[in-house]
Amino acid sequence: MIFRRLSGSEITTAIERARINFEQTDPEGTRRLFASLPGPERTLRAVEGGGIRMYGAVENGAVRGVIAMQGTHILMLFTEGCRRGAGIGRFLLKNAESLYPDSPLLVNAAPAAEAFYRRCGFITDPDSEGPGTPMISWPGKKGQQNRAV
Repeated sequence: MIFRRLSGSEITTAIERARINFEQTDPEGTRRLFASLPGPERTLRAVEGGGIRMYGAVENGAVRGVIAMQGTHILMLFTEGCRRGAGIGRFLLKNAESLYPDSPLLVNAAPAAEAFYRRCGFITDPDSEGPGTPMISWPGKKGQQNRAV
């Protein structure tokens, strides 16, 4: 499995897969979110022009999981439904951490994802607000006490 930045049609496909995955855990919230997005071409331009980077876990040419980031903030992380539990989410987080070795990673975790992020070393960030549960992780400090900024 390799970790690499996605581009073009891979991003459009990833966004559609995200919609399908997220609909399984929060159908109403997913409908509201995706109804507010422009069509695929405009969404692609917004991602590429808005400082959002999408990376994939790619195996034999197929994207098995995606992490979208804006700087150190994780905007989205998902794996193919049939591949959940295979370590792809952890693989994506580990590689995302390597992009920012001296900075904490932040995420506003959906309720269904909180346990996953906690297992990966994230803690609740009492200094942040937003939708979901604001969480923070310090790369390279897994054996130490995590702390908020």
